[in-house]
Amino acid sequence: MHSLLPEKCSMIRIMQIDNSTSALHNRFRLLILILLMVFMFLVLRSAARSQTDFYNNLWAPTRMLVQGESPYDTKTLQPELPALWLPMAVGLFSFLGFFEFETAQQIWFLLNIVGLAGLLYLSFSDWRSIPILLTGTLLAYFFPPVIQHLALGQISIVLALSLLMAARFAATQPWLSAFFLALGMAKPQIGFLVLLGLSLHQFWLGGFQRVFRYGVQTFLAALVLSLPLFIAYLNWIPDWLASLQANTSEWIHPSILSQLEHGMGVW
Repeated sequence: MHSLLPEKCSMIRIMQIDNSTSALHNRFRLLILILLMVFMFLVLRSAARSQTDFYNNLWAPTRMLVQGESPYDTKTLQPELPALWLPMAVGLFSFLGFFEFETAQQIWFLLNIVGLAGLLYLSFSDWRSIPILLTGTLLAYFFPPVIQHLALGQISIVLALSLLMAARFAATQPWLSAFFLALGMAKPQIGFLVLLGLSLHQFWLGGFQRVFRYGVQTFLAALVLSLPLFIAYLNWIPDWLASLQANTSEWIHPSILSQLEHGMGVW
């Protein structure tokens, strides 16, 4: 019996060393990821100077909102198109309206850099290999659609991260999942399939009762995210509906089929 004690102590010491080594490696990988984010911010910031989508759909509405005016009546700021992103995004990021556009777009660019890093971190199943970390990060940030996304100041990366978080918390923390899902639905064309998948997942976990409860939670989360709009300008909904109707005739949804028709006259 006493002869087993030294072996147990040795095993405990080995496990402690392994745990401390693993924690040290995790910190090192996190440090590398942070340094890569800083590098990407410095390298790619010149590509994100115009950010017309950010100006039209987020900064202009939040600017009007913090001035106590309708966030979806942005004509005085002369956007290229009326605002299109749904009120959950405008409410959550309403603080951007307190900044001048040049400062706000740098903050938004940084949020997208961090958001993509978060997507990569949650998507990769194995971060133990430093080459995988470096290669995956560089390929993601220099992927041409990502550069275009950053140049336009789009919100898709932020929403994709939010939807991924919604999926991760769907089984264990439905309220938190509902919050992220509500934000992800700021562009319904991105969040629709995730909404369908999470609804099926909730049904599998608890039937129609759980699906209904999750739907109510998501609706309430959307109201909470939109609360700044109700506080600053109560009668914003008619302008929002008018903005949505105005957009349908003024822009072409970017898809392969629409581009074939618009650019080549085919399809």
